[in-house]
Amino acid sequence: MKKTISIICILAVLNYIGCSSKEVMTKNTFISSYVFLKGDNSNDIFVNTLNDDQYFFASGHYTFEADSLSGKGMIILPNKKGNFSGKIAFADILTVEQEASDTGNTILLVVGILLTGALIFVGISAAAFSSSVNSCTESVNRH
Repeated sequence: MKKTISIICILAVLNYIGCSSKEVMTKNTFISSYVFLKGDNSNDIFVNTLNDDQYFFASGHYTFEADSLSGKGMIILPNKKGNFSGKIAFADILTVEQEASDTGNTILLVVGILLTGALIFVGISAAAFSSSVNSCTESVNRH
């Protein structure tokens, strides 16, 4: 039972680490995708500005206006973090980062780990079987 729980935990950690990444987009790409998805703000985003400030907005805490992005989040400066509530002009935005997961990579990772585990198990079992056959053969040859 403990082995099963350990295997599930290891697969879950590898799935989380291996299959999610930050997708970096230009402001125009981000605005286009936001408009295409009809205002879907269900992803956390990091906004990088021309003056090297970074802002973090949790999902649901930002909206688009005619010429800016507004919301409540955090401002991340090189030497401090603080709360932010306000607007960022589109002209000041350099890039936008958001978490992205890839279902295909998730499936490939889990299947690859399971196949590797199965191959190791088969290899160990074959070695143990071969060893027992050899010891039986030696025992028969002695008599």
